[in-house]
Amino acid sequence: MKIFLNTTDIKNPTIEITNDYNQLRTELDNLQLSWRNQEHKNYARVLDANWVCVTIPNWRDAKAAGAKKDGYYGWVLWSASTQDSGTRFANEVRKICSKYNVSISERQL
Repeated sequence: MKIFLNTTDIKNPTIEITNDYNQLRTELDNLQLSWRNQEHKNYARVLDANWVCVTIPNWRDAKAAGAKKDGYYGWVLWSASTQDSGTRFANEVRKICSKYNVSISERQL
């Protein structure tokens, strides 16, 4: 999270917060969309149903990012599931999330 002073309107400067987690959520949504459109066809189709959850450990960052509170997993930023090649889907999510301070939970369905 970055805080900066926006002075585009010099008479009304504002303090704005940019959230790197929005970019992460966009990347994960794009991955999920490509996975649903079966752009991963070159992977062997195996019955490996999987659920992946990305959580933010710091509750203040989580609230600023718009994460939802879950009683079991914590502050959930994003979650998705797939019916096949779930392990590869989870590995793609890990690759995207490697540069962010998030936790990843994976459950086999």
